Amino acid sequence: MAALTSGGCSEVAIKLFGLNQGRFMELHWILLCTRQTLIAIDMQEELKNPEVWLQLKEKLFENEQILKIVHDVRFEADFLYHTVLSGIQLRNVFDTQVIQHRGLRI
Repeated sequence: MAALTSGGCSEVAIKLFGLNQGRFMELHWILLCTRQTLIAIDMQEELKNPEVWLQLKEKLFENEQILKIVHDVRFEADFLYHTVLSGIQLRNVFDTQVIQHRGLRI
């Protein structure tokens, strides 16, 4: 996490992996990618630690200074809001699916 939040990181690509989608997901991994770093968090262990979720919530997911890049953010947003810590709200999100549907290129 320090690599993402120690300053200088202005955008992070995010992907949640698990079984099912949205609020019914059984979360296995969170992948975070910056221009310099790829972080894979094994959530089978970290789900048991609420401090990890608080750190992710405050320093990444709800941090408006960091642009979150996600493809089809609906499922990630639904899972984070309805399942984890009662209401994590993603802020400052760029959804690449919107660009894809408009036929634009990034």
